[in-house]
Order: sequence, then C-alpha cells, then structure tokens
Amino acid sequence: MAQPAALRLTPFELQEAYKAGDPAVAALYAAGPWQWPAEALQRPNPITPAALAEWRVFLTPYVTDATHLAPLDRLADPRALVVVTGQQAGAGLGPMMALWKALAARHWARQVEAETGRPCVPVFWIASDDHDLAEIAPVQWLGADGQRRAASVAPDAIGNTRAVWRVPVDIPRAEQFIDLLSTTTAETEFRPALLDDLSAALLSPGATFESQFLSLFCRWLLPLGIVPLAPRLGFVRQGATAIMRAEIETAPATNDHIARASDRLAALGVEPPVHRAGNEANFFIEVGDIRGKATVEGDSIAIETPGTREQLAVYTRAELLAILSAEPHRFSPNALLRPLVQDAVLPTIAYIPGPTEFAYHAQIADLYAVFGVPRPALAPRPSVALVEPAVRRAASRLGLDHGQLGASTYAALVAAFDALPAGEVGESLEREFARFAQAIDHIESRIAAVTRDTGTTKAMDKLKEGAEGNLARLRERARAWLGTLDTDKARAREKITHALFPDGLAQERSIGLLAPLMIQHGVAAIADIAGRIDYRASGFQAVDAAPPPTE
Repeated sequence: MAQPAALRLTPFELQEAYKAGDPAVAALYAAGPWQWPAEALQRPNPITPAALAEWRVFLTPYVTDATHLAPLDRLADPRALVVVTGQQAGAGLGPMMALWKALAARHWARQVEAETGRPCVPVFWIASDDHDLAEIAPVQWLGADGQRRAASVAPDAIGNTRAVWRVPVDIPRAEQFIDLLSTTTAETEFRPALLDDLSAALLSPGATFESQFLSLFCRWLLPLGIVPLAPRLGFVRQGATAIMRAEIETAPATNDHIARASDRLAALGVEPPVHRAGNEANFFIEVGDIRGKATVEGDSIAIETPGTREQLAVYTRAELLAILSAEPHRFSPNALLRPLVQDAVLPTIAYIPGPTEFAYHAQIADLYAVFGVPRPALAPRPSVALVEPAVRRAASRLGLDHGQLGASTYAALVAAFDALPAGEVGESLEREFARFAQAIDHIESRIAAVTRDTGTTKAMDKLKEGAEGNLARLRERARAWLGTLDTDKARAREKITHALFPDGLAQERSIGLLAPLMIQHGVAAIADIAGRIDYRASGFQAVDAAPPPTE
C-alpha cells in the first residue's frame, strides 16, 4: 500500500505498517518483520579475541559480579550473532524507552538463538560520542505527588561541543539531585539501594556521563545478560576505519545515495527525519576536545564547531587519511553512518530502533552495499506505558481496560474518557472542539495538496501537534470541571493522565526508570516486567509494573 505523499505517515505509522507486513514498506528494509536476512546470517563473526579482551577490561571496573561478563565468552564463538540497540548516555540511564530497547534486544537475541541454534547476545551501544548535552543531561521522574520532576547533573548543557564521554558529572548538582529524588519520592524498602547505586555512579571521583551510565547499566541490566558497549573502544574505532576512509575519499557522494533513498521514503508519504546538505561529510573529528563537524569545500574538508559553525581547521583529504591511520580514535560517525559502523564491528543479525531511527534506517538502505556491510533485520522497540497498581485501580473504577490505557497520544487517552457524563453544556463544547479539529485537518490537507516544501510541512506539523495537545488539555480541563458531579472519577482521570502522560508527554519519553519503577518495585521488577511485554505488538501497550493480584 504505497501511500501518496499527501497522506504523510509519521515515523511511528511507518513502523506500524512494517509490523503489519506492508510490502511497500518492507521493500525499504533488508527483510520483513521478524525475519533474519541470509546475508547477515552468513557473515563471519568479526570480533577477535583481542577485541573481547579489551571489552572485558573496559567493563570490569563497573561490574559487581564477574559472572555477569559471561556473555562475552559466548561472543568468542565464530558463529556468534548479536542483536544490538542503543541510546545516548543519559543521566540515570535516560528516559524509559532506553529500558524498552534493552529488553527488546534481550528478547530477540533469545528468539534468534532458538530459531538458528547459534549463540546470540544482546548488546547495548552507548552513544557516548554524542555531544548534545542539552538533550542528554536532564534526569526526570514522577514524585510521590504524581508530578514530573527534573534535575541536571551536567556542569553546563549550553553550547557543549565535547563528546559526552569527556563531560564530567557536576558533583554538587548530582548531590542536589540525589537529595531531591529522596525528598520527593515515597519511602520504600527499595529506595535506599537505589540512592546508593546513584551515589556510586554519580559521585565517584572522575565520574562522566558515560561512566555513570555504564555503572548503572552494569548494576541493573548486565545481570540480565545485556552487554553495554562504548564506541570509543579501540577495536570499534579500528573497525570503523574502512568506513571513515571511504567517506573521506568520496564525500559528499554518500549524500546522493541518502537522497535517493529519502525520495523512496517520501514517496510513501513519510518526511525523511534526517536532512543532508549537499556538501556535508558524515563523520566528526575531534580537534582538541571539540567534536568537529566535517564539510566538503572543493578539494578540502573544513572542520567546524557544531552549532556555531566556527571553523576549527581545514584539511586536504590526504591529510585526513593520514590522521585516520595514526589516530583513529579522533573520528566518529554521524547518526546516519553510526549503524554502518555498529554493524561492521559486530556480527549484527537484528537492530532494535525507535520510530525515528526506524525511519532514518530507510534513508541509509543503499549504504550497506556501498560500504560492503551486511544489513541486519529491524525489530522495532515496543512502545510501552507502565501502569502502577494505583493507576490500574483508578482505571478499573472508570471502566477503562488495558487497551485504552495503552493510548499512543495524550489526546487518544483523553478520548477514552468520552463515556463520562457531560450534560448539555459538555455536548455543545464537544461539537465546537470537533469543529476546531476539522479545521486544522482541512488546513493540513490543503497545504499537502499544493506543496511539499520541507519548511512549510514542518511548520504545519508543529502547528498540528501543538493544537492537538492544547485542545486535548483544554478538553480534559473542561471534562474535569464538568465531571465535578463525580469527584472520584475526576480524581481517577487526573491520576491516570498524570501517570501515563506527565505534562502531556508520553511516559516513555518524559520520565526514566528511577521513580516510580525502581523506587516502588526495585531492580528485580525489571526482569518480571520483561516477561509481560508483547514484543510483536502493534501500537502502544499498557504493561503492569507489578503482577496484577490473583482473583
């Protein structure tokens, strides 16, 4: 079902069409959903004994039990495969979706092993080369009052140009964060251990964003067999040199392949999530400790400070190739080449992306053949709304089931409350709300009919997103006001919406693991939750944070 551009699918909708077996969407990828590409199965395992030794030494300082490193031994098998996923090195392990990615990698590694009879290890790629500290730095949680809280442990998230593995944790801010987490959350049997883990990760001498992530990951997720990997390891940098060399030699030719693949994506009505200027090279190089962006200028490549575009250096291609040979650790891929590097250095059979990553993987479809790397299968991460027992009880009082709690947007959840009594005034307001929503849809369809200009369509997307969110919040406030005749139901609505969409934002993107999950249920709950997720499910799903009571 190739969609005309005027209909325009979101990355999430594209992913859902792939899961449903749409052949037009499957054609953008190496295989259909839940299938393992023959080329990826036939490749030799590129991980050497020296690489495994380096990986082990790197992780050892963060490991509390040496037996947790047993998956590395399995990667010594020449037939070994990996399922890989990843996320930025966010404070406290970042948003909840990082957990869903890690658990999905574990699930699909087990599935691959069962189907192929070959060792398969889940690997979590920590994107600690990233320099977007403003996005990475905040740590967020729900307080005992149900309100979203946020703190930062970064020294300065404004204008950072260093890879975050170089960025130190600000110790006074980290202490303030730990204290705030302690005073805003419920006192439970699990809270002291969580605060101890955070203190060990954040307050240790020399702690960085990468080290705190590794420390917490090795405490909470490595025991489940999920192995973290940092891209600055020597064997990763060395394994990336062939791709970096080809990009230096031929840039910006790679962008032509990306543009053609982006056109195929746009033909299905999907706005390509990553846009490339014609003269951009797809790698970064450190100049001092600044992670410089590369731009082709005639026969030379200029290196600029991200954001400000201040020129740091200008190199000939030959000079860059010489630096690459002598100092490969200075080079790192951008978002589009990173999957190629990941799949060149690991025996990747499947990759677990989020919706945006899923969409931009379609943009790099041709690059796998260009760089001679087998393309893996994609198994999109599940989208999960974690439901606390109190929220489940509130939903039960309203008569909402798990399907309704798994709404993909704030507006969809609010729509699930439509059966609540509203009266004549409420019905009149509903008609006006519907008229407003139809007007926005009409504007969007008119714009789509006359232009595909990126700036215009992005502006329309922002308008629609803001209008839908604001309309949903207005409807919810109106419903809450009209629903004061039933105070219990009004309180239940408020509890549910705050828990699943804190401040109107999807839970998996707006809060992390710390609270309520870790504080209310402890680290052992993660393995239990993993068994309740449907990893093939379409759309969002509501999953109980604790097993429902037996009848």
